[in-house]
Amino acid sequence: MCRSQASLALLLALLASIASALVIESPDCRLMTHVSGEFTNLTMLENGGLKNVWIVPVTPFTACEPLRGQDLTGKVALVLRGDCNFVQKVWHAQRAHAAAVVVMDDELRHEYDQSSHSSAAYV
Repeated sequence: MCRSQASLALLLALLASIASALVIESPDCRLMTHVSGEFTNLTMLENGGLKNVWIVPVTPFTACEPLRGQDLTGKVALVLRGDCNFVQKVWHAQRAHAAAVVVMDDELRHEYDQSSHSSAAYV
C-alpha cells in the first residue's frame, strides 16, 4: 500500500512539472524548464498558458531598443540575452503586443541552484 502511494505521489509530481514546462513542438520537439518572472500573468499560466503560438525572433534581436515594424499580437517574442536588462526587453516586446517573451542565451553556461541566492525570491 505504501509503495503504491509513493508511486502515485511521484507520478503526480512528474505531471505537475510537465504542466509547467515549456514545450517546443516545431521545428523539433523539446520539453524545457522555464522560470516565470515577476511580471508573469499567473492566471494565464494557471489556465494552461499559451498554446499553439508562434515564437518569433525580434529585430533588434536583443530587444534593447523598440522593435522595428513588428506586430507580435498573439505571438511570443524570442529575444537574445544581454546588452540590457530583462525589463527593457519585455517592455519593448509588450509595446509590440507580444503575448509573451522568451529570453534565450547563445552561450553555454553552467547550471547552478538559484534557490540559495539572496535574490531567489525575485526570480
